[in-house]
Order: sequence, then structure tokens, then C-alpha cells
Amino acid sequence: HIRGVKNNIPFLLNVLAHPEFMRGNFDLNFIEQNPKLLDTTPVPGRKSQCYQKLDDLEGHLKYIANLAVNGHPSTLGANPEMCLKLPISDVPFPNTKAI
Repeated sequence: HIRGVKNNIPFLLNVLAHPEFMRGNFDLNFIEQNPKLLDTTPVPGRKSQCYQKLDDLEGHLKYIANLAVNGHPSTLGANPEMCLKLPISDVPFPNTKAI
């Protein structure tokens, strides 16, 4: 029995690609209710597809992280002045006592 991130990538990709998961329609019983998610039987060419999907996902996450840190670039149509006009109250502060 081998455990670890590299070994559960096909399972995680199955979860991420599931239509109900993508719609946000899931609960704690999601895996139990969808046993096909656990089917990670190697299929010729599937491993390379899995890693391609992982590379694509990593690229998207890096893009989102870059936007979070650096803001949306004006070269893509961002208007920095509009960002300054957004009220701070739109984003509630976390409850630090609960952390």
C-alpha cells in the first residue's frame, strides 16, 4: 500500500472533474456516494493526461496567486482607481478569537 501526494493525483483529478463537485454540490459523504472516484486504474496515456491536467491546474493557481499578491495588471484592462473605490466592508475580517 503506497501513500502520498504523487499516488493520489488520479483520485484528486477525478474529484475535481466530477460535475457535482464543480457545481459545489457535495458534502462529507461525497466520496462514499461516488465510488467511481476511487477508480484510478491505469489506462494507457492516462498518466500523461493526469500530469498535463496537474500542470494546467498549477498554472491556474499560480495565476490566481499572482493576482492576489500583485493585483490585476492594467495591461489586461484593470483600473487601479476602481480598486481603491471598493469599500473595505465588502470583505469581513476573520474572527481571530476562533482561530
